[in-house]
Amino acid sequence: MYQEAARAMGLFDNRDEGIMAFDELVDTGAAPAQLRWIFCVLATEGSPALAIWDTHEQFLGADIRDQLLRTTSSPHPDVVRNRLLFILQSLLRGLGGSLVEIGLLEPVERQHEIDTECLQWGGDRDNLCTFKDGLTQEQRVVYDSVMHVTILENPSPIHIDGRAGRGKTYVMYPIIGALRKVDQLILLSASSAFAAKNYPGGRKTHYLYGIPVDEYNPHLKSSVGPHSDRAKLL
Repeated sequence: MYQEAARAMGLFDNRDEGIMAFDELVDTGAAPAQLRWIFCVLATEGSPALAIWDTHEQFLGADIRDQLLRTTSSPHPDVVRNRLLFILQSLLRGLGGSLVEIGLLEPVERQHEIDTECLQWGGDRDNLCTFKDGLTQEQRVVYDSVMHVTILENPSPIHIDGRAGRGKTYVMYPIIGALRKVDQLILLSASSAFAAKNYPGGRKTHYLYGIPVDEYNPHLKSSVGPHSDRAKLL
């Protein structure tokens, strides 16, 4: 229906007509589902889809973001975009097109636990990066050393030791913030629930790695299966 109406209006006669028509639909408050359909129709008819995408991606996926807001305060943009691409991919296939043909990336098959982690802790929402300004000279040396290791292709494990009250927890905040700000997944665990609460997103090690709590059993086995969502997250 939309395709026939668009042709009748001459929207496919000029590559800029499609862009202007889409701009007008956005300005009049068209629903995201309608925008997605028109976007796919215009794309398969030769309109510059990337130009429309770059300008109006947020409107194409507005309802997806609203749905995610029911479960998280700040949905990660990558999760919203990925779900939007899945919908567009289906629509384009029905019209004989594809995302690749119009210059967009294929969506990524995501896992529930990875999505959940991104939705809850993606980005530096707690502004942990600002703790960097309050680091002592000694803490700054630790911070710089850790951040250097994180950019290596094959980083070695790092152990930070120090007496209680020397600021080990504090120095971790800007490190966590800096890595989350560039969309890295940071899995924080501690041996006790009390210690885990010191970090945003912290969890008990037993829970994160599926380790049964049984100090008398030397043959403990993790409950995390090799093909489970948790295994993919780890």
